Amino acid sequence: MDISIIFISHKLDEVFQVADRITVFTEGVKVMTVRKDETTKEECIRAMLKNGNVEPIEIKDKPQDCKTILRVGDCTYDGAKHHLNFRVDSGEVVGFYGLVGSGRTECANAIFGISPMESGDVELHGKKLKI
Repeated sequence: MDISIIFISHKLDEVFQVADRITVFTEGVKVMTVRKDETTKEECIRAMLKNGNVEPIEIKDKPQDCKTILRVGDCTYDGAKHHLNFRVDSGEVVGFYGLVGSGRTECANAIFGISPMESGDVELHGKKLKI
């Protein structure tokens, strides 16, 4: 007897533990169906995020005198190079969002020294940091 189970989750570690085949839907549209051994968590995340085409939100009405407090460029942590490229200006509130497994927690942990960073382009108040 053949049995199928549909398991819906954003927790990709669990999906990769139990699934034989993975289908990704984005905004109600199927964007990918593959055998588990033919893909990676990173490819699934890119499919969920429309192939990584996420546009940053630019604040148009910034005060003229705002200064960059934190600037982050390319960083290497968890054995891989990450192209982060963002900045935080004075007066801004910045949040990170993403699916479980997308790397947001690992990114923050590396930038703030909670987890080791092999190399990184990080400046605080214009001074390069060695984390």
